[in-house]
Amino acid sequence: TKEEETALPVKDNVVEGGTTNSSIDANELNEEPLYRVMSEAELDTVKEIGYLRGGREGVTYFTDSYYKDASNAQNRLSLPSKPEYIVEFKITNNPAVAGGNTVEPAYGGVSGGREYFSSDPIEVELLNYQKTK
Repeated sequence: TKEEETALPVKDNVVEGGTTNSSIDANELNEEPLYRVMSEAELDTVKEIGYLRGGREGVTYFTDSYYKDASNAQNRLSLPSKPEYIVEFKITNNPAVAGGNTVEPAYGGVSGGREYFSSDPIEVELLNYQKTK
């Protein structure tokens, strides 16, 4: 996943080497569907632990856009590899979230997707998950 390749530190809502973003209330984000694309191994860990990325340290990225097609998700979210699953979730804790910006091109992708991120662990309730095509 993107953050495994580039776990950029966030300080004062600035991703190192990235753009400044204002803080976003996680409760407001929960008013719309939230998604993260991931591997089957990460999905298994999220189901077991209840945190995106298994609660590991580093920046966690997610989106408010639904991607059923793995190639489209990889391209729009500038991921290093095709994701196996798309997961819909609600945030159940109160992490400091920033973003809502357009993904920058990386890994040969054209980008254009919207991303949110947090350096805090993100506890979630899984609502749905599907294998990408």
